Amino acid sequence: MKSISWRLPVLPMLLAMAACSGGSGSFVATDGEGDQLALCVASDCGSKQELLHIPNAENLFFSDDSRLFVSGAGAVWEITRSGDAYSETPLPGGVCSQDFGGFAQRGDVLYVTCLGNNSLWATTLSGPLNLQQIFVMSGMSLANGMASDNQGRLYITDGPTASQPKIVRIVIDPADPFMVLTQETWLASGVQFPNGIVFDGSDFYITDSRLAPPEQGAVRRIPLNPDGSPGLVTTIHVDPAIPDDLSLLGDSELLVTSFGDGRVYRLGKDGTLISQTDNGTWVAASAVLRGQPPLFATHQLVVTDKGVLNEGSSDVGNKLTVFSPLQSP
Repeated sequence: MKSISWRLPVLPMLLAMAACSGGSGSFVATDGEGDQLALCVASDCGSKQELLHIPNAENLFFSDDSRLFVSGAGAVWEITRSGDAYSETPLPGGVCSQDFGGFAQRGDVLYVTCLGNNSLWATTLSGPLNLQQIFVMSGMSLANGMASDNQGRLYITDGPTASQPKIVRIVIDPADPFMVLTQETWLASGVQFPNGIVFDGSDFYITDSRLAPPEQGAVRRIPLNPDGSPGLVTTIHVDPAIPDDLSLLGDSELLVTSFGDGRVYRLGKDGTLISQTDNGTWVAASAVLRGQPPLFATHQLVVTDKGVLNEGSSDVGNKLTVFSPLQSP
């Protein structure tokens, strides 16, 4: 399939742009060359631009070598940049009957979940990309978010429509990254409808929701015990809407998308809400990452806007977007 390009408006050299001026959303970052810049996570110091049409835009992943992959309706796309022009190219081989979901990387292999048949797909990153199904999970309702621990085991959330919400653990054959050895239920209590998941080296953080009225979401912490078992599930933050995904920001903070009200917020790992964009900044914010060079500056946010569930053709969501600090006067 032919890739599609979008040309960035004239935004006076984002990599050299000054920090947003004193807003509560600022976060010290670098542009990859040591310059101190500010990441803005608030509507009073930043603005959104739409980059590319991605049907049912779902999840985001920067590989170890800073390649960007986006999952969505039936495909996974790699995002590339030439000058100020961005393009999306679907990965060969990958055809999921519903949305592709969460990502993880082990060595030079990229893994992604398929929500359609609760399967695990993989491709090597060191050669030609060729996404292929390697495993179908059992007892799953909606294999969604994914993270890996420091031993390369994969953790996949079963939600947010699971009748028996849980987190499963997948063990990959050390000798064959395309071979699954075991699937086990790692956590089956303390969560309602788990969705996004990240691991910081010692603890997992997940987004969780209750979809029955009154809707209420949460960000929870789950320690990984030395014996591999889950520790006590702790709620660190309650979200009045439906949180979707989350990512790590430095050593002590998280970035979280609020699907229900189209918001992104910055959260301390202690649960402190540090800053947030206005409601409705996105139609239905799905995933968020801090930008990485050479595709983006580190003072930018890359955000998927899913829009209306299972509707991938309109301009209501279905977008890859970037949220950048406003230029200082």
